[in-house]
Amino acid sequence: MLNPTKTASYDVTVLEGVDTSALEQAIRDAGAYSSSAYTAESFEALQAAVRAGQDLIAAGGYSANDVAAAAVATQDAIDALEMRPVDETTLINTDAETSVTVVDASSDAGAIEGAYPGRVLDYNDQSYWHSDYNNAVYMPQYLIFDLAAEYDLTDVTFLPRQNGTNGDIFEVEILSAASAEDLQAYADNGYEAAEDSTVVSLGTFTYANDGKNLTNRTAWQQAAFALQTTRYVMFKVNHAGGDVPDRYCSASEIRFYGTKHEDPAAVDKTALQQLVDEIEAAGLNAEDYAEATWTPFANALADARRALADDAAT
Repeated sequence: MLNPTKTASYDVTVLEGVDTSALEQAIRDAGAYSSSAYTAESFEALQAAVRAGQDLIAAGGYSANDVAAAAVATQDAIDALEMRPVDETTLINTDAETSVTVVDASSDAGAIEGAYPGRVLDYNDQSYWHSDYNNAVYMPQYLIFDLAAEYDLTDVTFLPRQNGTNGDIFEVEILSAASAEDLQAYADNGYEAAEDSTVVSLGTFTYANDGKNLTNRTAWQQAAFALQTTRYVMFKVNHAGGDVPDRYCSASEIRFYGTKHEDPAAVDKTALQQLVDEIEAAGLNAEDYAEATWTPFANALADARRALADDAAT
């Protein structure tokens, strides 16, 4: 469940001799996971493994076995990360009548079996979206959503198709952008973002499977990530199961979680501006005051001027 919303990076200094590349890579990999997406306990266990690996390398005198054990411990901690629970009170598409819509899709089997993209929003677990399987389009496949307003998005979940097993989703990437057009351009460009693109990857998430089907097909599958303010979301399927892996994919329902985005309220600086104007008009001079009283006053006045000049001041 790799999350490119990177929240940490780790530096290590290594000595000549024992190969530490596997441990170094494990430590770098650990930096790609967001604390906001996982339980505190499992994330702290990962941090502890990273610190132990860093300390081992910094101390020197390590053996190949020491390094291998630390690399395994770090990878095990990554594998043991547990996503934090979904906050159901922040569900955005609370029923089939909300304003969330599918605005584009890579393909569908709607004409064949009624498996249109919009089925993932209809609150019917017996309907589903299925990608085109007649023309061998293969992965990746995607749906682009308009949430109808800007949200501080934290989670996307999906329910696998419940009346069949073809096309279980094994890996999904969640992306956001300032517009649906940016997401479409990203897809049209071979899933490469142009230099001026607003597309952001919120994470790539994998789900337990046996190579053909998901291990737990009746459970909602979660993609949790660091908060992202967005209106437009791409649900991009990278890998899926079935009789022919990655040939087609399907999903019954998709849900979005977050709170309506609110810009910070404008701060009324009138009183502060009036006070600063009065002080400046008074023509106060440092030589007329003791240093012990003038210095804190001058510092406070400088802080007030910075606050007045800062549009983001609260």
